[in-house]
Amino acid sequence: MLISLFFEREIRSSFLSKIDPVLKLFFILLYSFIIIITRNFLFYGILFVSLIPLIFLSKINIKILLKSLIPFYILFLLTFLLHFFFTPGKVIFSFLFFRPTFEGLKNGILFSIRLFLLIITAVIFNLTTNPFLLSERLSSIFNFLKLKKLNEFPFMLALSMRYVPVIFYEGRRLVFSQMARGIRKGYFMRIISLLFPIVFSTLRKADHLSYALNAKGYVPGSGYTFNYKRKTLLGDILFFIYLILIIFLFIIL
Repeated sequence: MLISLFFEREIRSSFLSKIDPVLKLFFILLYSFIIIITRNFLFYGILFVSLIPLIFLSKINIKILLKSLIPFYILFLLTFLLHFFFTPGKVIFSFLFFRPTFEGLKNGILFSIRLFLLIITAVIFNLTTNPFLLSERLSSIFNFLKLKKLNEFPFMLALSMRYVPVIFYEGRRLVFSQMARGIRKGYFMRIISLLFPIVFSTLRKADHLSYALNAKGYVPGSGYTFNYKRKTLLGDILFFIYLILIIFLFIIL
């Protein structure tokens, strides 16, 4: 479930999936930047509330989302405890070599919230963005700006977004096939037994991809040609206004 949350190959049809991919990419980069630099708890509350309509517009099941984030709860707890016990400042109480501080309490909550918001935004972006549409839009923008040296970047971005899920699903397929044959190994040996087949399968798929690109006449650095040009939709305008509103709130707070 965790793998499908971050590496889903099928994009769900929703209002947010029809928004310009470049606009969503700009949103997640700016949103992540704001999350990292701000230390205002009030604004963190605003950022959290601002994600709620995006979750509904992306048609993500909230129960499944929260259940899929269970492995990250340990990370949130570990982040909080490390800051709580090892951040210097005014000591709350002392137990053995642990000296939790008020500053550590604040930083623990702060960084845990940061991680949570960053993960949620990454999930929303992944489940609502088609890698190849994003690649096409970036290529068209680079061509418009006469940045032909960057033509390879959108293609590599699209391949990476599609190739990583393939590796994860290939690993899961190998695990299931080993379980079906009754193989029971320790954790370390299980990783070793999966490592070589996954590497071999990945190289084989990359080789097939290179043949497919050559067969289709792909020339590195030549840029893209498009069957149609994407028009600006009403949803793009509303999403842009939504983004401007977040920036405005960040400035005044």
